[in-house]
Amino acid sequence: GLGLTACLLPPAEPSYPKPSISLSPSGGVSLGGIVAVWCRVQRRGMRFVLNKERRHFPLVDSDRLGVVFSIRNVSQADGGSYSCYYYNRSEPVAVSYASDPVVLVVRGGWVSLDRCQIGLMMTGPRRASPPNAQPHLGGPTDRGALLS
Repeated sequence: GLGLTACLLPPAEPSYPKPSISLSPSGGVSLGGIVAVWCRVQRRGMRFVLNKERRHFPLVDSDRLGVVFSIRNVSQADGGSYSCYYYNRSEPVAVSYASDPVVLVVRGGWVSLDRCQIGLMMTGPRRASPPNAQPHLGGPTDRGALLS
């Protein structure tokens, strides 16, 4: 009775420091491309969880100091904020703090931009570009525009 209930309660404070999280490539990915989400830690033998805004990916066990989650055939729905955490396989109640979030920018997604932004891209700063220049999407300055 009482012992079992205590085991199921989450710990008051996470037991492990937060992992580091990064994307490869880091500057964004084109529609249909592949992106790797790296989650790195300081201890071995952990089970890793990747989250994207309430979507959970399959758990991954690792005996190394981290794991990589691969997202293939990237779509607009894959864009957004990701974080990861980990816990001890032999002691599942001992979890880590969540990593800082990292934002995946999906390039080439004209559909997600509203008409005002498309108009700006077609008329505004693009006039100064050479005629054969490719429009630049996904840099640090326009990341917010792509996600809004």
